[in-house]
Amino acid sequence: MTTSVQAQCASDYTQLAALTRTCAAASPDSACTLDGQILSLDDIAQTDESLFIRFGSADNDVLDMIVFGRFRLTGSALIESLKIDVRNRTGYNVNLRSGPGTNFDEVGVLRFDAVYPADGRNDDGTWLRITRNEQPAWISADLVASVDTGNIMDLPVVSSAQGVLPRRRITLTEGRSNCSDELAGALLMADGAAQSIVLNDIPITVEGALLVLPRDDNLIFYGMTGTASVGGETVSPGTTIAMLPIDDPIMAIAFPPLNLIAALPIDPDVCLVGSDIPLRIYARPDTDLVAKSVSGDVVSLPISNYAMIGGERWWLAAEHVGWIAADTTETTDACMNVSEIDPPALETAGTSQPPTTVPFAGLSPEEVVIDY
Repeated sequence: MTTSVQAQCASDYTQLAALTRTCAAASPDSACTLDGQILSLDDIAQTDESLFIRFGSADNDVLDMIVFGRFRLTGSALIESLKIDVRNRTGYNVNLRSGPGTNFDEVGVLRFDAVYPADGRNDDGTWLRITRNEQPAWISADLVASVDTGNIMDLPVVSSAQGVLPRRRITLTEGRSNCSDELAGALLMADGAAQSIVLNDIPITVEGALLVLPRDDNLIFYGMTGTASVGGETVSPGTTIAMLPIDDPIMAIAFPPLNLIAALPIDPDVCLVGSDIPLRIYARPDTDLVAKSVSGDVVSLPISNYAMIGGERWWLAAEHVGWIAADTTETTDACMNVSEIDPPALETAGTSQPPTTVPFAGLSPEEVVIDY
């Protein structure tokens, strides 16, 4: 089964909030259009529309995804639940943990003669999640062996300590568009318990909101609220993960423009500053200097701190990539919570020299006796 959806370009993104309101009551495992039409995920045939998609979970929680712009959704297959029976191979009782590591709490004991189904693993397969008395627990893979010929590396990756297994596998690609300048994207939102999905063969767990955008044949994940895990890497608000390396230190941390951020149906937990023109970034908070760089595109940048210079506010971009004059920017509400720091010491042009001291300044020759 293959489905294809081409999402609509919205010049100002205002339909995203309206789409969320219209589809708030959508049922799990369905897609919803801006006019409220409900579509089955197994039979999506609509084109030229942004979609609100609601994925169900085994625990009756949901993961919502808004697809917009040039993104094309291809396929939304249910992931078959794979389980492999494993037995205690040590000959002794061993502890079970609440997560994949010895730093997690002990939650019980695996008896020396016990056999339980394993339904997930961590990224490198060194820890397995088993189900015992209908409760998940973790055990080191070195302490168990499969009862049959099953390969534990075939188990799905469990990308959170709670062991949330993905239920759906989807693929997003960039399609053609009549409005080539518009961004494409997808916003993943989990309200409550963490939810997982496999997106473009990448296991993702979201406990909050995660924005996904393509950029120059790359795929960028932006932490918006709460926490997320992308391929086993943690994404917190204000941080990004790119599938391909980004050499430019500014573009490596850059977020989408503020007009898109403002249209999302969430309030991001990150201070972002932006402008309707490319941002000018300085090595020090001083507009008399030549800007060390200008962001090539209209983007917003996450902010770590600010400093006051002569009554003027300066933003310090994340990863210390540079300073931005506040009077040239707009911000998100989270910037009200950014901490102030002392401004960096000013430097003079050229090589810095210690101040010159004039010996016996202000004294007459009669008042000076040189001791030698």
